[in-house]
Amino acid sequence: MSDPLPAFYINLATRPDRRTHMEAELARVGLVAERIEAKAPADLPPALLAAVTTRRHQRLTATELACSFSHRHVWRLMLDRGHAAALVLEDDAIISTALPAALADPLFLGPDVDAIQLETHPSNALIGPARRTTNPALARHRLLTSSLGTAGYLLTAHWAGRLLADPALDLYPVDKVLFGREAGSLYRAAVWQAVPALLIPVPESPGSSVGRSDLEIARAENRRQRPRRPRRAVRHQFHHWLVLAKSALTGRLWGARRIDIPAAPDLRSPR
Repeated sequence: MSDPLPAFYINLATRPDRRTHMEAELARVGLVAERIEAKAPADLPPALLAAVTTRRHQRLTATELACSFSHRHVWRLMLDRGHAAALVLEDDAIISTALPAALADPLFLGPDVDAIQLETHPSNALIGPARRTTNPALARHRLLTSSLGTAGYLLTAHWAGRLLADPALDLYPVDKVLFGREAGSLYRAAVWQAVPALLIPVPESPGSSVGRSDLEIARAENRRQRPRRPRRAVRHQFHHWLVLAKSALTGRLWGARRIDIPAAPDLRSPR
């Protein structure tokens, strides 16, 4: 029997509520994951922090950059320990009971995979034909347009090493680097989407602190302060064309379809 896939979850020291949540989620589904201390803005190189938070376009907040550094730390840890691939979680994930079996399925994390997006909000995305797994209710589809979020994903060491050398890490939020059009991963790597998604982020709720996201608060403030970008629609269409053109050259558009990515059945009802 092969060793279990290593797993990590990222958690700020100032969010013990989320640590408690994640430990309970992991125990509920029978997974073991190592806690990784999340980076805070105070941990970042001051010069880089000043550069990315003050530039006119593609501005990142200090919290977004800290989130990116947290994920980079996990990727470097993967490489240092010689892991071929790993599960990376954030501390607000609600996990499907189907995830452990998927992690052990050689048809799910196959040799043709660089990364697999495991979550949905749900989000609308263009996906390629299904690659079936041993679970008839689960497939992975080549991701052809953005499916954002980093509550949970699978990443190979091969792609982690290339991402760590990518200057886009300081230009875009980490979810756009992994699963967005703008940073180019969708046409430079084999990026897949789990259908149905095997986890969702905790929804914001007045009755629970876990759904309160420090990152979303920072992003909302950034949107209010960011200068207007009248050519955004042009850039959006350019990236859309580029991803489709790259996919067409490889034949991946045959059988492609746009769907609202569903969540696994045990995630569809409010918890």
